[in-house]
Amino acid sequence: MPVFQANTQIEKLNVADCKLDGACARELCSILKEKNSALRLLKFRNSNLGEEGANAIAELIRDHLSLVEIEMFNCDIAEEGGNAIGNALKTNFCIEKLSLATTPSSRGTWSRSSRVSSSTPSTTK
Repeated sequence: MPVFQANTQIEKLNVADCKLDGACARELCSILKEKNSALRLLKFRNSNLGEEGANAIAELIRDHLSLVEIEMFNCDIAEEGGNAIGNALKTNFCIEKLSLATTPSSRGTWSRSSRVSSSTPSTTK
């Protein structure tokens, strides 16, 4: 993924519908964590991230302080990956919006005011 290593100032990255798998997500998140400090929005919609990808995203959430919004609809994330992401949100208070679900009809959106450290989920359908 040389394009992501070379461009360290990407603010919005939309890889939705690219069908990334967990290994690709792990590599991408690793690069973004190490090389990019400007990223604010990341979209993974309709990818096969699974637990490996979810854990990679959790690591990115834990360490990336400019990231404020992540979208992960229909990404094959189960309980383990969801728990990893939830735990990462406990330590990163920069994330304002996290959208995830298994199907478009069951979309859930969690949001937090950037000034309030509440972990109360707000779900919309």
